[in-house]
Amino acid sequence: IDLWASPETVAHVATLERQLNSKFGWTMRCFIHDGKVVLVQIVATCGHRLSGVGKSVSSQPGIEVYPIYTIPRQGSGTQYDVVRDFWQGTRLPEPVMFPAKEMTLKSRGLKEPLDLQIPNQPLKLMECLYGNWKVPSKKHASIGKVC
Repeated sequence: IDLWASPETVAHVATLERQLNSKFGWTMRCFIHDGKVVLVQIVATCGHRLSGVGKSVSSQPGIEVYPIYTIPRQGSGTQYDVVRDFWQGTRLPEPVMFPAKEMTLKSRGLKEPLDLQIPNQPLKLMECLYGNWKVPSKKHASIGKVC
């Protein structure tokens, strides 16, 4: 599961690591670049093995949290602040992401509905990241994408 989150949310999740470990056997590791957390991996400790410097591998699906930072607009040519994911280097106009929309996911696999927040303009976001995202592809989103 891949998620974007504010730096404040990432900090809050980090404070929960001890509880995640004692109650569920999950742990986390952070990747830091230029003094900023750029990726947090939350993985099950059972079957967990490090694969060198890259991403970890676990017997259970992990949760990857990518902090996104809002960068104030610079100069008179930029209309909006920019939201940046420092892991992939993706830059998006702030209105594509914020204000987030709230939605409820109902599924037979869940006992109760799950409240989610999704980007303000999810279709524009998908188009930016993947081009024609409606056609199946094995490609990963480009690095350093500027939308």
